[in-house]
Amino acid sequence: MPYASWLNGYRHGLRFENPAPMDLQRVDEEQEKEKKEREKVEAEDLKKLHAFMAKWNVERAAQAQSAKGAMKHAQAAAEGEEEEEEEGQGQGQEMQVDAVTEEV
Repeated sequence: MPYASWLNGYRHGLRFENPAPMDLQRVDEEQEKEKKEREKVEAEDLKKLHAFMAKWNVERAAQAQSAKGAMKHAQAAAEGEEEEEEEGQGQGQEMQVDAVTEEV
């Protein structure tokens, strides 16, 4: 069971060793490299995001323009239907009047 006792000692920090000064410098350099790489990736992602947003805004504007045309067309069609309904109601009233006069 010596392995288990070593593991317990390691878990409690008893086997901690200080890194050499050269290792600290190397670690700092690696951290700087990683930071630069992260910044580069973030900049690329930001560029992609801006390009996507610009494209999306253009598509939305085009959809809004086509929707405005469709709305005008729908409104014109709705007004035409209302006029037809009004005409139809007038015809129906005339028919009712004719039916009433025939009954009398």
